[in-house]
Formats: sequence, structure tokens, C-alpha cells
Amino acid sequence: MQVKLKNYYSKYRGLFILACILTIIWVMISMLVPMILAFTVDGVLLGQEPALPGFLLKIYHNLGREYFLARLWIPGLLMIIRYIIGASIMYLRNICAATFAQTGTEALRNALFRQLQLLPVAWHKQIDTGDLIQRCTSDVRQINHFFHRQIMHILQTVTTLLMATILMLSFDWRLGLIPLALAPLVVVISTRYYRSRFLAWELWEEAEADLSARLQETITGIRVVKAFGREDYEYKEFKTKNQYLYNYGLDVFRKMANFWFELDIITQGEIGIILVLGSLMAYRGTITPGTLLLFIFYSDKVIKPLRIAARAITATSTVKVAWQRLQEILGAQAEADESHLQKKNLKGNIRFENVSFSYPDGDETVLKNLNFTINAGENIGILGPTASGKSSLLLLLQKIYDADSGTIYFDDIPIDELDREQLRQEVGLILQESFIFSRSIKKNIAIAVDNAVDSEIQQAAKSARLHNDINQFKQGYETLVGERGVTLSGGQKQRLAIARSLIRSCPILIFDDSLSAVDPMTDKQIRNELQKRQQNLTTIIVSHRVSTLMECDRILILNHGQIEAFATPSELMRQDGLFKRIYEMQMNWEEAQ
Repeated sequence: MQVKLKNYYSKYRGLFILACILTIIWVMISMLVPMILAFTVDGVLLGQEPALPGFLLKIYHNLGREYFLARLWIPGLLMIIRYIIGASIMYLRNICAATFAQTGTEALRNALFRQLQLLPVAWHKQIDTGDLIQRCTSDVRQINHFFHRQIMHILQTVTTLLMATILMLSFDWRLGLIPLALAPLVVVISTRYYRSRFLAWELWEEAEADLSARLQETITGIRVVKAFGREDYEYKEFKTKNQYLYNYGLDVFRKMANFWFELDIITQGEIGIILVLGSLMAYRGTITPGTLLLFIFYSDKVIKPLRIAARAITATSTVKVAWQRLQEILGAQAEADESHLQKKNLKGNIRFENVSFSYPDGDETVLKNLNFTINAGENIGILGPTASGKSSLLLLLQKIYDADSGTIYFDDIPIDELDREQLRQEVGLILQESFIFSRSIKKNIAIAVDNAVDSEIQQAAKSARLHNDINQFKQGYETLVGERGVTLSGGQKQRLAIARSLIRSCPILIFDDSLSAVDPMTDKQIRNELQKRQQNLTTIIVSHRVSTLMECDRILILNHGQIEAFATPSELMRQDGLFKRIYEMQMNWEEAQ
């Protein structure tokens, strides 16, 4: 899906138009400076016909040269007035342009953040977090700078070139043709530079994003790096990627240096040609000294905008790359809007009918033709070897992924007819590695509910057997846990995640091996507390701890994505299957201890 950049900047386009008008007025006023100088030299000091427009020339003749000789302060005053007016106009122009750019950039950032939240998990799995951060910060900043400054510089350059060329042609067409003759050469060089710069900048941006991703990943996993003594390895990997960034960056700046070198030769050569030919013409009396001075100043006014335009050309290529990278986010297919679907308060009945599933980026079928029923209020355990499909099954229950075939029913309602957002409020999923935000414990627990009061937060923590641990911290519930909960132990993280789900009072609660870091006694206390807190709570527990599964009403055994058994613990113990083998292994291990 194509997204247009102007959609985010159209709200305050009136300010943009006003900034453009003020830029044109400022250029017109700046054109007066060479005229005032030429008038002072020719009309006042030398007594020759000054190079002025007709109506100003008429004023000069009416007042006479002697009038201005007696009042030499007039040209100086005119220069001061011109600079005051010009500065005021430029100030207003910058305010308008900045407001326009910042407003559009704010809308763009909001859209990016909202889109990132709406994109499916499958999309997020394909891209590095560091790369996303790079796009949402550096690339957005490039676009903001373009709309704030560079686009005004382009307009200023075009207006200055047109007005200066028209004025020079009107004063002397022969000297005026010199900038026109060199203009095509500037266009060719600029176009060639733009194309090469675009390709080089694209490689540089990708290398910088790759480096950012590596840095973010290494810092996040610093404990693992240190635990395995991989500091030198990570440093070498970072150094390699940094070398790529250096090479691409050097290529960009080498192209930029070549461009500036060629542009300077042309622009400075233009002044040199005008100075030589103009001096000969002034010596022969074809033009006045003031007109020569005027041409030199106008040439300089053309050169400066050309240099600014070169930066704008650079910014244009940069913005094009940045916008292409942002479009990959904004144009990605988000999760469908399901607000029109049913928003039901579920009782807790779940039924799988011929459900099969494979991940979008995989070829293997992870779940194969599953058929089973869970009744409201049941405590269901799930057991299976690694890669048996346990976590995949749980993800289907929250519509994080959709089944390839078959249907999942909640209270006899097909999952496709239920609103995704409401369903996720009804089905609480507690992952083994739940993400802990770099906020206070209180805010981490309350994140699942708007306007949660302290009593609700504390009750959820008590049910998760975390309240006593929290009180041992100096700042209690206001304790900051650090990035990814670095200050908490594994068991405390899991219990915080449990408290975060309990505060919502979901009718269906899923533990994806999220009690693995909790000791057996606390595990049992938490499960007992769940039954006390909420009647008819449907609980699904994925666990490899047999003591936990033995207290379940029934246990679903998965193997290679298929149901191997679905029965009570006592029935499974009478069968010579996976559950009995794991039970005997764990019992033997405990006895050996």
C-alpha cells in the first residue's frame, strides 16, 4: 500500500504557502542591495547615469545628483532599512516553516508508532529493533529538516536565479548571458551527483541501521555476552559493521567533495569571466563601473543560492531514501480492523475443530488437524517436547496468528467472528519470557488496565505471590525495574507478568511455561489463589513440571504438532506414554536429590 508523505503535512499547508510567499519577498528585497551600491557609485560619486529601474531613475533625475551628494547618509539608511525588513521577513518565514515542518513530523511520528503497534507479530519477526529505531528517529529527522529548511532553500534558489538573471539581462544582455550559458552545466553536474548520491546514501543508511541493530542487540544481551566471555567476539563483529559504515560514509562524502569542487570551479569561473569582460566594457565606456559592481554582486547572489541548492539536492536524495524506508513500515499490511465484529464476554469454553497452522515464513505445518474441547472452569495442562507446537497453539487463541484451516470456537462462536482486541482482553496470555518495561513495578502491573487503583494493583501482586518481595524494595511499588526488568530475578519477572494478567480478571488464563522460574511451593500457592479469586476460571498451563500438571483436570499431550493424548493425569499414568516417562524421570531425580 502506497502512502503519500504530503498526507502528514497537509494540515498546515497555509503556513507553508505563507513561508513560500515570504521567501519570494525576501529575495526581492535582497535584490535591492546591488542596486543601492550601483546607484551610490554611478549616480552619486561618479555622476553617471545609474543602473536603476525607470521609476527610480525618474526620482533620481528630479532630485538631482547634488541632493544625494549633500545627503550621503541616504544610501546607508536604505541599506539599514533593507536589512531590518529582510531580517523581519526571514524571521517570520522561519517561524512558519518550522511550525509547518514540526506539525507534519509530529503526525508522521504518531502514525509510525500507531502502525508499529498494529502490525502483526509475523512482520516484527522479520526486522531488527535497532533498524526500526533508526527509521523512526534518524529518517524522520531527515524529512523534518527537509521541510523545515531545504525546501525553502530550493525555492529561494530558484527565485534568486530567475530574478537575478532577469535583472542582469535588463541591465546588459551580453554579461547576462554568461550565467545562462553556464546554468546547463550546473544542472548536468547536479543531476549526475543526485543519482550517485542517492545510491550511496541508501547503502549508508542500511549500514547505519545494521550497526544500530547490532549495538541494540549486544547491549540488551550484555549478560549473555559476559556469561560466555564473548566481549572480544562482539567487538570484532561490531568493528566489521562499523567498517562497512565507514566505507559507505566515505564514499558519500567523496562524491560530495567532487561535486563541490566542480561546482566551485564553475561558479567562481563565472565571476572571473564577468570581472574580465565587465572591466573591459567599463574601460571602453560600454557600461558604468556601478553596473560592473552590480553584476559582480548579482553573480555572487546566484553562486550562494547554487551552493545552498547543492545542499538541497543532497537533502532531496537523503529524504527520498528515508521516505522509502518509512514507507516499508507505513505501507505494510496491518492487522485488519475488527471493531465491527462481536465483542463478547466469554465464559471460557474452547473448541478446536480440524485446526492446522504453519507460520507465514515457514514451510512446515506446526499444528496438524487438532480436535479437542475445553470446558469453562477446567484446569488444562499441556505437555510436549520441544517444537511440538505448544506455544503456537496458544498464539492462535489470542489471534496473534490465524489458523490455516479449521476453526477455533469460544462459547460456540467462531474466532473469526470475535473482535481481536476484545478477545485479547478476555484471554490472558502469560509468556515464559514476558517483556518487562523500564518503568516502576506499579506501572508494569497496571499496564493492562486503564486507571487501575492501588488496591487492585496490590491485590494482583498478592495473588501472584509478589507483594512481599515488592515490600522488601526500598521504594516498594514505585521501584524502577530497569530495562527489561534487569533488577528483578527470573521468578520475580514471571510473577510480575502474572500479576499484570490477573488485574484484568480474564475468564481464560494461559501460562506458557510462565511458572518455570517459580519454586513448586509458590507455583501451587499461585494456582490455588487463582481458583479463590475467580470462579469458573479456565486455566491452560504449559509446563514440564509434572507436579504442576498432576493437579490439572486434564492434560493435552502434543507431539510433532499432533495430539498424542488428552486425558486426566490418572488415565495418562496408566498409559505407557510421554507423560508417564517424564513423571518417572522427575520422580527419580527428586529421590536422587
